[in-house]
Amino acid sequence: MQRSFGAITADSVLKLVGSVIKSAVRDVDIAARYSAGEFAIILPETNAQGAAIVAERIRSRVANHDITHNWHNLKVSTSVGVAAFPSHAREHDELIHRTIQALEAAFQKGGNQVVTSV
Repeated sequence: MQRSFGAITADSVLKLVGSVIKSAVRDVDIAARYSAGEFAIILPETNAQGAAIVAERIRSRVANHDITHNWHNLKVSTSVGVAAFPSHAREHDELIHRTIQALEAAFQKGGNQVVTSV
């Protein structure tokens, strides 16, 4: 995004996604930037099915927003990987690995979707 549209537009997209995440999670949930273009969300007391519902809510809300750049509306999409403790992993490193695998699967399937770890 930053290479194509510049830092200001990329920051606008990150703010939009952050705002959508904040509106979609509970007060007990923890959301944070994980890397340059990635967020991580911890959903305590939530199983994989519940996490996938939250992820789909976020994906859908982001997809329904437009970002304006030089008087053009840009569609933004979100790919989400979901993994749950302890059903998909018993240790935090494994949980992160499973989540990243699910995210990569979402990208490989064309993006703009939620994929849950198996």
